[in-house]
Amino acid sequence: MQLRAGSVLGGCRLEAPLGQGATGLTWAAHHEALDVPVVVKLLDPKRGWGNQALREGFLAEGRSLAKLNHPAVVRVLNAGEEQQVAYLVLERLEGPSLRGLLRERTPSFDETIDWTRHLAEGLGEVHAAGLVHRDVKPENVLFDRDGRPKLVDFGLAFQAGDRDQATVLGTPAYMSPEAARGQSLDGRSDLYSLGVLLFELLCNRWPFNAPEPRLLLRKQVEAELDPAPLLEADVPRGVVDFITRALAKDPDQRPEDGAAFAEELADSIHARPAPARRRRSGRARSTASRRALGSASRRGLSSGSHTVRASGVRRGKRARRASSAGWVWALAALIAAGAGIAALILFSR
Repeated sequence: MQLRAGSVLGGCRLEAPLGQGATGLTWAAHHEALDVPVVVKLLDPKRGWGNQALREGFLAEGRSLAKLNHPAVVRVLNAGEEQQVAYLVLERLEGPSLRGLLRERTPSFDETIDWTRHLAEGLGEVHAAGLVHRDVKPENVLFDRDGRPKLVDFGLAFQAGDRDQATVLGTPAYMSPEAARGQSLDGRSDLYSLGVLLFELLCNRWPFNAPEPRLLLRKQVEAELDPAPLLEADVPRGVVDFITRALAKDPDQRPEDGAAFAEELADSIHARPAPARRRRSGRARSTASRRALGSASRRGLSSGSHTVRASGVRRGKRARRASSAGWVWALAALIAAGAGIAALILFSR
């Protein structure tokens, strides 16, 4: 089938091409039965029709997404095959992409937290349906007419466990360490990407960067996160700590799912970090230690190292008192012996 404006596919009249994604083409269209604007996503006929596994995976993605009804996930209205073309019909979002918005202005802190939590909750629904998006980034977030962000372009998504995941696919700046290694993925890989997006919204830069994709992937795997840009942007310390967890190299150290991500992010805004310990001089530490030991001794603590040290102090005081008494008696004996010797000399004269 040769696609052009005016062609009808799946009950939708194609209007204009919107672009080409990872696995196919997207067209602005009009759903004739529903009388609403839509987007028709086509699996590239040159690449997909002869690949049965790819075609079946494309349609399985559509069926899984069609079952979702979350305001942070684009709605799938229909899926099918027609004239050797596999297609999905999706709702058309009238707002800009998050990338387009970032070119125009910097979102406020409250907007950033609100949008990120909203997307995390949407990802939780995606993952519960058995899908992993695998390409969470500002270009794949569009706003609806109410200004709410939605995840779109599931072109790299896969049914968890159903497809070969050993291919490194995605956008390097947002890829999780396990995705960069070509390892098996689950929803926590998307949450890492969302953590990168959150960092970018707060700092207007990526947490990791490099002059070429290969080096950037290596940083995703090996480099430790530098919190300095977040602190310089006056991000609350609790949020800094949360982003550090979200960008952990080990998936087990990240939030376990989208709902946990959203909840922990909200809690982190008001979290109080542990007070920093002040470094003290050796004399100050020694004085504090003596005071602590003395206090422990007075309280009569019955367990722990303080008890051992406090009892040692008491033994030391008794030993010093006993030692002092011994010297007094020795001195008295010496004086007595000297007096006796002097008396003996005088008597002999």
